Amino acid sequence: MKKNLPWRVAMPVLYAAVAGVSSTHAQLLETNPVVITGSRVAEPLADVLPSVSVISRKDIEKAQAPTLADLLQGEAGVEFGRNGGPGSVTSFFLRGQNSVNTVILIDGVRTQVDGGGNLTITDMPLDMIERIEVLRGNASALYGEAAIGGVINIITRRSQGRTKVYANLEAGSFETRRASVGYGGVSDDLSYDLQAGKNYSKGFSAIDPALKPLANPDRDGSETTFGNVRFEKRLSANRQLGLRLSAKSTDTDFDMTSGAPSDTHRFKTRTEGINIFWRENISQQWLSQLDLSYADFANDNLKNGAIAVSFGTPNGEYRGRQNSVRWFNTYALQSNSTLNFGLDYSDETYKQLNTYEAKRHLTGYFAGMNHKEGRWTWQANARQDTVSLDRVASGTSASKDNSASSYLLGLGYTLTAQWRATASVSTGFRTPTADELMGYGGTLSLSPEKHKTEELGVTFQQAQTLARLVYFHTRSENAIAWSGSFSCYADCYKNIGETRNQGLELSVRTEWAGNSVRLSAVSQDPWNVTENSALLRRAKRYGSLDVSRSFGASEVGTRLYAASARSDWDNVNLPGYGLVSFYASRKMDANWTLRVRLDNALDKPYRLADAYNTAGRGFFVALQYSPKQ
Repeated sequence: MKKNLPWRVAMPVLYAAVAGVSSTHAQLLETNPVVITGSRVAEPLADVLPSVSVISRKDIEKAQAPTLADLLQGEAGVEFGRNGGPGSVTSFFLRGQNSVNTVILIDGVRTQVDGGGNLTITDMPLDMIERIEVLRGNASALYGEAAIGGVINIITRRSQGRTKVYANLEAGSFETRRASVGYGGVSDDLSYDLQAGKNYSKGFSAIDPALKPLANPDRDGSETTFGNVRFEKRLSANRQLGLRLSAKSTDTDFDMTSGAPSDTHRFKTRTEGINIFWRENISQQWLSQLDLSYADFANDNLKNGAIAVSFGTPNGEYRGRQNSVRWFNTYALQSNSTLNFGLDYSDETYKQLNTYEAKRHLTGYFAGMNHKEGRWTWQANARQDTVSLDRVASGTSASKDNSASSYLLGLGYTLTAQWRATASVSTGFRTPTADELMGYGGTLSLSPEKHKTEELGVTFQQAQTLARLVYFHTRSENAIAWSGSFSCYADCYKNIGETRNQGLELSVRTEWAGNSVRLSAVSQDPWNVTENSALLRRAKRYGSLDVSRSFGASEVGTRLYAASARSDWDNVNLPGYGLVSFYASRKMDANWTLRVRLDNALDKPYRLADAYNTAGRGFFVALQYSPKQ
């Protein structure tokens, strides 16, 4: 009885929101936008064979989510755990896979440094984002190693029309303050955006002292400062040059479950990046793009204002660097066939100061084809990756080389004008990271993970409705996991054997009875086959329902998120929960919009990780300035 209570409490609220609001007209939804993530070829969302969803700029503004993780939580296939409040360590799961088994792209360019990433899911400012494409399921044949759970492709802001200033101000509970300003548009052959902003929250105590008496019962806040510059210049009818510069720094308080209660802990991170691209139509059939990228990050783990010390060594300083090259091509063989091919190369350095330094080199070659013939559509992709790793620590060195191939075969059949059936099979792999092999608790003998996924799906598309139901089954061999205790410091990572996940995913976006509706629901079974246990922090059932309605210049909406019970470390059970939130907006004139939201309206206590607190009821007000085109 108890585990079903969140659903029973929250669902009547949503039904009331749908049935009790009246309007003369519904707002139009972008249900079938053009996407590229599913095949690396631009095509309408309804035609994509893999399971993909899109979050537009309009969706981002309407949701008013505080972080990228909170925004993505409503998408099918997406879950996360979090160790406390804003900016804290977040464990992210896509299709039941760990964070390191998900590839994150910014403008199509891979951002991770050795799987640890120079981008965290917690502090990517939403004001920098134009849209997000979420590809669920194994995509190694498209994007290389570690794309097992899927791909999150973040496209940065793209102002259209005349040059203008845009800005956003927000204030609310937990002493939250957010501000950003941008300047962008199109002038002749030049498109550009310049952005800067700052997010701050004083937060709340990350850990419940009643459960962990050694935790410091203070408020754990977070502060992020960011800037982004983008230029795209059309040099001729067939040639384009682009440049993007980005910088971000974050300062986050957090609590430890061990140590003296007076201890104060902080993460300080800094990331910088530059990307240059050259795009050229070599012929009417051939489009080629070359991307050159550089990224740098620093992460300092502080205790009482000084670098943290483990085993007598001040080793709480991490540094990373990534140089990468991506060459991508599409070639139209005929009106109904497209070939894509290219290569990826990255050179990475990852250091834990006073402990070790690792260098990682990745080379990947890929090719694919999309073809349509009558009612049939098929997609075939293949890729070969080679990963080499060299490590130096305490005067000794070690190396590790891994190579693997992967493929994806997809087939679609149009049943009627509205219905389409799809099927696919794919393989993938992930090499151990430098940290898993050679860092704290590392095990040099680790083998690469191997994965295979099968999917069956059906898509319905008509007018303002796009719905997709997908059955998926994923098997993983040599899965890598932390198998030691929290006090373990050597050979703590293990190949734990076989894991699997299977289930159903439903995603719907539609207009119903004058309401805009977005629904996702997942039923899955993430399981460690070898150890006969549930995979940690992953629910068997979860989903969201977002319902909104327009009244002229105003819009009101409500959102439900619910998840069943999950397991955590030391056989701890995290109970299921349901959250209800409300939001509203009003266009004050052509340029100004007032937005408000009420998060966790029922002030529901819940946990995403054992002993760690989550935010209670919160009220927020935002003022947005966005001139018409």
